[in-house]
Amino acid sequence: RAAKHEDSDIRGKGLDYALIARDFAMLKWLGANCFRTSHYPYAEEIMDQADQQGFVVIDESPGVGITKVFNYGPVSLAHHKDVMTEMVQRDKNRPSVMIWSVANE
Repeated sequence: RAAKHEDSDIRGKGLDYALIARDFAMLKWLGANCFRTSHYPYAEEIMDQADQQGFVVIDESPGVGITKVFNYGPVSLAHHKDVMTEMVQRDKNRPSVMIWSVANE
């Protein structure tokens, strides 16, 4: 299993098809067959590649810092439920998604 990030030290964060192709080639070269979408759901283009190339994905919601005291409360809980619902609705029929991660790691 690998933990990926959607950014590059050279190009920064954003949708970059060449970087997506390189990352999947590197994962295959390493013998990995699964990755976690570190800290938030990934772009649909990355998820499409995972589906097409047979990778297993742990789909993670953006719950970084959710365990901090000031993040507890009804507003934060409602927001997190909305984000989880959106993620599950978007990815529920993807063959690559095996698990949803409720919060960071």
